[in-house]
Amino acid sequence: MSADTQNPLPEPKLCSECGMAPAICFICEIIGGEKKTFSLCDACESKRSAGTGIPRMGLDSQCFYCGQPASHRGMNQQWESSRGQIFHDTCTRCFQNYHDLFSSGLAGLSRDLPPGQQLEQMTQLVMEIDHNVRAMANQAGD
Repeated sequence: MSADTQNPLPEPKLCSECGMAPAICFICEIIGGEKKTFSLCDACESKRSAGTGIPRMGLDSQCFYCGQPASHRGMNQQWESSRGQIFHDTCTRCFQNYHDLFSSGLAGLSRDLPPGQQLEQMTQLVMEIDHNVRAMANQAGD
């Protein structure tokens, strides 16, 4: 048995709207507390974002940290304003690194602060995490 048949690549996920083309854009929306996920091909993502005024995540979107093609997009929150962008586009590796660092960083934050100080604390945490994820991406690229 050849190496290719022992460990075949997983089938690409199909677009959740047309069901025909491979999905290249993965979206998670939370509206009114209800979570919806979409896996869209380029054409369906283009149709979905048309007329919204929101820049679309196309094939040319790059990871904020390493510059590789982006596969995840999230809207930056108030505490993420230091990025100077509306969206936070990441590749899968950097997304996972960010998520891991953010989850552990949240555990160390004080919840007894007034809102303004909580915002400062979150902003500082995100800046540190962005620095660390970028350093991890640079190490992986060496």
